[in-house]
Amino acid sequence: MAGASLFAGGYGLGFQTVLDQGNGMAIVPRLDYFHTSDAVTLTSTGAPVQASVKTSIPSLGVDYDWFFLSSETGKGLYAIAGLALTSISMEMTGTTAIYSARDTTRKNTLIPQLGLGYQFSRHFSMELLWRDVQDNDVTLPIGQSYAAYSMGGLVQVGLNLRF
Repeated sequence: MAGASLFAGGYGLGFQTVLDQGNGMAIVPRLDYFHTSDAVTLTSTGAPVQASVKTSIPSLGVDYDWFFLSSETGKGLYAIAGLALTSISMEMTGTTAIYSARDTTRKNTLIPQLGLGYQFSRHFSMELLWRDVQDNDVTLPIGQSYAAYSMGGLVQVGLNLRF
């Protein structure tokens, strides 16, 4: 049995600082935490498995922001490319009419991210990011079979408030 969801909801919190490099370019060191949870029904020839999956992703990374329209850091539309060291933890609990099981897996990895952002003012911006968290899954033995869940990437919308 295998499953994955494209629409798992979550929340996150991050801290970052902007190091202006001139000509609309900036280096952005960051510390992030993202948590998501998902509930899915996994099916096979056996009984359906009700699965609950919780994922925690703390990361330490650096982004490169390019304000390509204004050529001035902190003004308007910008492109984002980054890399982060992460420790992805996934916990899955699965139940059938007869069995119940729980397992956790942890993986340390580097994940790239790409995105676009818009700086509305000195203190407020919005970002749309793709974080590539490929090959992170958890497999759970339930009775005579297995249930597996994998995460193929995150689309993240962020509101940034800078002080």
